[in-house]
Amino acid sequence: MKQTVILVTLAMVCGCRSDVAQQDAMELARSKGADIRISIKGDAHRVDLRRCTFDSDVKSAIRNMPAIDTLLIGKAFTDADAELVEGLVSLKNLDLSRSTVTAATFERLTGLRQLEFLALNDLILSDQDMEAISKLRQLKAISLVDAKCSEEALQRFTEQNPDCTIAR
Repeated sequence: MKQTVILVTLAMVCGCRSDVAQQDAMELARSKGADIRISIKGDAHRVDLRRCTFDSDVKSAIRNMPAIDTLLIGKAFTDADAELVEGLVSLKNLDLSRSTVTAATFERLTGLRQLEFLALNDLILSDQDMEAISKLRQLKAISLVDAKCSEEALQRFTEQNPDCTIAR
């Protein structure tokens, strides 16, 4: 009893959340192979799903971790999963490298007002994809290592987003 009181008091002083749903979600995602880093407040802040079994259980778990600021998904991500990412309003870094995405996904990402970094490595990006990505005006950096896109589309992106650094 005394330990519980001390832990609850410590959690309140530190500002930690005792959100059971979030803790259960993190444990479920970890059991499927996700690598989750926790912030000082007790929130999942970095979630790596690249080696994870990305199924409906994991998607449900992610919805219970709203404070994620870095999400690494990889090749398991498809356009159908865009709604999952839309709900992560505090997301700052998103890695969709080697995934299956289209312009529709990028259009849905425009609601992520805090998104600063987007990794699209090893993807084939159409002019339409690049046009949709260029609407993410808040981006500070984009990684296009081994990505295929036309020079014209890349030039237009650079003109529309002059403050965005491009890694190639």
